[in-house]
Amino acid sequence: MPRRASTPLAPLQKLFETKRGKRLPLPPKLARLYGSLRMPQPRTHPYVLSNFVTTMDGVVSLNVKGHASGGDISGFSAQDRMVMGLLRAIADVVIIGAGTLGADRQHVWTARAIFPELADDYRRLSKALGKSEAPLNVIVSGSGEIDLRLPVFASGKVQTLIVTTTAGAQRMLKQGVPDAVEVRAMRSSVGTIAASAILEEVCRLSPGKLILVEGGPRLLGDFYAQRLIDEQFLTLAPQIAGRDTDDRRLGLVMGQAFAPGRPRGELCVTCGAAAVICFCDTRFPSPGRAGYDATIHADSEVGPDGMIRDAGIAPTGRCAATFASPGSRDGNGLPGRGAPMATKNWHGGPSRTPG
Repeated sequence: MPRRASTPLAPLQKLFETKRGKRLPLPPKLARLYGSLRMPQPRTHPYVLSNFVTTMDGVVSLNVKGHASGGDISGFSAQDRMVMGLLRAIADVVIIGAGTLGADRQHVWTARAIFPELADDYRRLSKALGKSEAPLNVIVSGSGEIDLRLPVFASGKVQTLIVTTTAGAQRMLKQGVPDAVEVRAMRSSVGTIAASAILEEVCRLSPGKLILVEGGPRLLGDFYAQRLIDEQFLTLAPQIAGRDTDDRRLGLVMGQAFAPGRPRGELCVTCGAAAVICFCDTRFPSPGRAGYDATIHADSEVGPDGMIRDAGIAPTGRCAATFASPGSRDGNGLPGRGAPMATKNWHGGPSRTPG
């Protein structure tokens, strides 16, 4: 992942914080930079997080050669990479799709790799939580058309699980599988693998309960469609990327693709900053508790894919973009996921979800 010249890392400004969950023992430097980070109490089944960066119009990848990574979306924000490292440091498992691997082929999905400047602090946090410094890296590829010579497989820095189809496994076995890599083949007639099946295979190999999904958008869409995401971390970058006219689902801007050739940076009308990045953490309802929790940070520094692709979630009532009113229930008596309520946008002005 390309990086720009380093600048002093400013602490995030917390605008709103949930008080639910247990506060994690962040080392002093991480606590100063991020603030408090809370996670639910340990439970018997996995807790699944997702972390993405998106433009204001919902684009997470420009899908342009040399400009397909999240860095092109965040403006290579150091704060964004710091948060990525923090989540990897607390995770037992990081799951990515083959497209995400293809966008950053030399990467390994560890806290140290994404933000080496804080490697010692991440290591101390992982140790305090009783976790390995390097989470299990899980690569999902239906076709099995991946290069096993890449660092995530061949460097020995991480243990790696590849979840693929029977045909994909046969294709990879011809390359020779490195010792640190395990391949699990799933039966599939269409070449895709259900998110629930991925999670089941991960749990068979890893005893850890905190699982981080880093994409891509189609993989995340499958997890959302099966209601497997418990918490979403989302970095909102202050740029408009635009979409081509042949995209079937409308975004905020259509028919114009600005970035990377004609990037549109936006100005915050409240504070006047030329680039304000917003970091949002949304925890979704679980059985027995209605409503949503959210923590919001802000930082003022300086064909596309959306965050979720090909899942068809809205308008089925599983739309993560709306907030359920406290105490609301759906027709089955479960916590409501689609009932709109008045919300606040990140700079404190009033806004209202569509309804």
